[in-house]
Amino acid sequence: MGHDKNYKLGIIAGSGDLPMRLAEDFANKGGEVVVAMLDGYATHDFHVFPNQKFKLGEIARGLDFFKSHGVTNLVMAGAVTRPNFLNLKVDKLAARLVAKIVKAKIMGDDRLLRIVAGFFEAQGFKIISPMSVFSGQATIDEDVVTLLKPSLQDYADIKIGAIDAKELGKRDIGQSVIVCDGKIIDREDKNGTDALINRAATSGAILVKMMKPMQDDRLDIPTIGEETIRKLAENGFKGVAVEANKVIIVNLEATIKLADEMGIFIVGYRI
Repeated sequence: MGHDKNYKLGIIAGSGDLPMRLAEDFANKGGEVVVAMLDGYATHDFHVFPNQKFKLGEIARGLDFFKSHGVTNLVMAGAVTRPNFLNLKVDKLAARLVAKIVKAKIMGDDRLLRIVAGFFEAQGFKIISPMSVFSGQATIDEDVVTLLKPSLQDYADIKIGAIDAKELGKRDIGQSVIVCDGKIIDREDKNGTDALINRAATSGAILVKMMKPMQDDRLDIPTIGEETIRKLAENGFKGVAVEANKVIIVNLEATIKLADEMGIFIVGYRI
């Protein structure tokens, strides 16, 4: 996006490196960044940017904070564990959102986030995709980007994993599966990819991560980064396959470098 120096971006920051990477990248282009850090989730200290910490149920305070800084464009970035909405302490505005969620009997994350995004937009904000913020390359093409290359058996496993991940995505359950020697070892659930890797550690296994078929590409974009590579190496994995041009790789060059150091392959795959 070719933004001028007066363009402002609000980031609702969950856990992981993606929110900080977005903030730094956008600021380097001359844009102004304002960050609402979700209490108990945000990984980084955003002290170099205007910032404030909010609890999940403090939506009115959060949106007023953005309005006070003249922000209307918001990006939702970073992982957030789904709360128990019936027990969540909420303000009056958040209570209206929770009522919508409970009424809809939401199951999957994509459907849930669409309701949240629609609610924010009804308050006068625009939700934009993290993909549109990055000035440099944040995804990879259908190619191997590491020194280690997948074998023919690995590619056969990746195909099995990609098909299964897409089916998982159709049910709005998760984006990732683990495959080894022609078999699906485990699938992502509400606990996320890191928990999947730790739970299903198998020597020589491959993590396959795909975007959900009907996914809103502004929300919950599948992401990997250096921490993913470390976890894969620690648990004996051989590599990771990500959907070509659909999965964000945070700190792309550094992540590829780390994968090379740890003997992990990264491949872009198109089903």
